Amino acid sequence: MTLFFIFFSLGYLFISYTLRTILKTVILEPFKKKKLILLFDIFLILFFLGNILLRMNLIPRAFTQKFISFGYIFMGVSWIFFIFYFLNKLSNKTVHSESKRNFLKKSLGSLSLVSASALATKGYFEAMTPEVIRQTIKLPSNFSNLSGISITQISDLHLGPLLKKDFAEEIVETVNTLKSDIIVITGDLSDGKASDLQDDISPLKNLKAPRGVFYVLGNHEYYYGALAWIQAVRDLGINVLVDGHKNINIKGETVCIGGITDKTAKRLKIPHSFSPTQAFKNSPDKAYKILLAHRPKACFDAEGLGIHLQLSGHTHGGQAFPWNTIVRLAQPYLKGLYQHKDFQVYVNKGTGFWGPANRFLNKGEVTKITLS
Repeated sequence: MTLFFIFFSLGYLFISYTLRTILKTVILEPFKKKKLILLFDIFLILFFLGNILLRMNLIPRAFTQKFISFGYIFMGVSWIFFIFYFLNKLSNKTVHSESKRNFLKKSLGSLSLVSASALATKGYFEAMTPEVIRQTIKLPSNFSNLSGISITQISDLHLGPLLKKDFAEEIVETVNTLKSDIIVITGDLSDGKASDLQDDISPLKNLKAPRGVFYVLGNHEYYYGALAWIQAVRDLGINVLVDGHKNINIKGETVCIGGITDKTAKRLKIPHSFSPTQAFKNSPDKAYKILLAHRPKACFDAEGLGIHLQLSGHTHGGQAFPWNTIVRLAQPYLKGLYQHKDFQVYVNKGTGFWGPANRFLNKGEVTKITLS
């Protein structure tokens, strides 16, 4: 955890310094408002310190959450300022008239603010209104009896400083309206300690599915006390799968739902195995096997275990343009349905968001999966 905060802090310092340099060039310098850079410095410092203190649980969440939300939105559209920064630099080299160069700089500065504001607004509303995606999964012929069975998946809610109880209530209402046989939550439920977020997660106790509600840990639960989160979710009446499985009899067939923990456990020295092999140990050979794994890359560890379907999250689908094009380079499976070896993998884009309240061109999702 100490290393996490060190890298977290260094990352913020780097981003803050870079943004300060770019914004000074793009916005303040063309309008000769250099004194305003001091206000911006104060804003970044408060945002930086607020985040660190909040994550260390040293100050009340209510005190900083609104301020931090603005800071995150600003960070989320920072790529716009990067673009105009390079356009600004290009104008210095290609436009030789001083008057024209000044006019172009002011135009670029104004346009960058308007563009960033528009995209931040659109990205915010897309982040706060996840869409329902309906996905059909083809069954092997020997499991045709399961045709019509449905599973609703939510993932990466990240309840905490920005997403609160009202967001959880809206998601629960949406999920229950879909009337699925099974509900699964594939990790990163929270961004905070279980003891601090009991009220925010409380609506999840109202999730209704005749065959059960199942949950596996994500990496963020480990940052804030995985063992406490396991107990907190169990107290809501939800089945927590910790490198284990549960068998369900549906239409004369056995559906085996296995769930693994997150590999972050090893770094934090928590005795969880992140092992699909362990999760399906002693499971029935002739069952339809579903693996719940926060990270899509778990599919490589699940090969050869007779799994039919893996449900994952973690990637957020890249969360927002243009970062989704970059995340794709690091993740073999980013969003949607894939065929991996002899089983299928579905990656949920995330129901909530992390960091910036921005999902520009990449809305969050609640997924209803129907077996057919």
